[in-house]
Amino acid sequence: FLVGPNLFGLVAGKLAGVKTIVWGNSVSSFTPRDFGLKGIGAALLSKYTSRLVDVIISNSVVGQLEHEKRFISGKRNSVIWNGIDTKKFCPDIDERNRFRENLGIGPTTKLIGQVSRIVEWKGHQIALDAAAELCTAYPEVRFVFVGDGEDNYLSILKEKTRQLDLEDKVYWLGERSDINTIMNGLDVFFLSSLRGEGFANVIAEAMSTETVPVVSDVGDSKAVVGDTGIVVEPGDVSELVNAWLRLISDQQLLVKMGSEARARVRVNYSLETMIESTCSVINNHDEHQI
Repeated sequence: FLVGPNLFGLVAGKLAGVKTIVWGNSVSSFTPRDFGLKGIGAALLSKYTSRLVDVIISNSVVGQLEHEKRFISGKRNSVIWNGIDTKKFCPDIDERNRFRENLGIGPTTKLIGQVSRIVEWKGHQIALDAAAELCTAYPEVRFVFVGDGEDNYLSILKEKTRQLDLEDKVYWLGERSDINTIMNGLDVFFLSSLRGEGFANVIAEAMSTETVPVVSDVGDSKAVVGDTGIVVEPGDVSELVNAWLRLISDQQLLVKMGSEARARVRVNYSLETMIESTCSVINNHDEHQI
């Protein structure tokens, strides 16, 4: 799903005489300039070599539209949303209790969390500002941030956590492999990205465990959650706070939306659906739109 593998795959495929060459696209609102000269060069190469590609599969409508704006187009262009393993990501009370015990919080404490890389465009600073505001109205709430990334930026975030007097309310867990356990441990999942998302797997993974998502309106996030989550404007602290407060103040709403979220994933974002759609596009070269 990155430019480098796409270009290398194209060259290798042509040299090997591969019948069907497929590119993947998983980003939306980045611009080539975000990555400096390398980004500009990669965008130009993609533009002029994409016409040699049989199928370009984007995992979001927004991502495909961005490709079209940059004249990156294969012989066929399709949108297929990612697939989630709903057997792995499923509600599990034992996993929920285990995660909370390890964290040292009780079963009824409201826990809100984000799973993402630690980079500026994921909106962690916005989330911390919102967390500080929510804690004034709901001091029992706790937050977890999961993921690795830029060490210097993580240091900035931890210092901000200290300045906002949130050190006893915010847990920085680093990189973890037990994401299904973490999703079960949360009451509310959020993704406060400012840009760049296409189809964020973590949103659907949370939904699949019946954890209600709050997402910023970036990429296809709004379409992914539908009416089973809450969508906020990117960078809007007040909207994020209000969304969290609405959910943690109403346990019945959390249960209802969580159940609907899992049902939505099973219908629209299962592994089986993704595999079937991908095979159809590759084998038939049919344009497939969600």
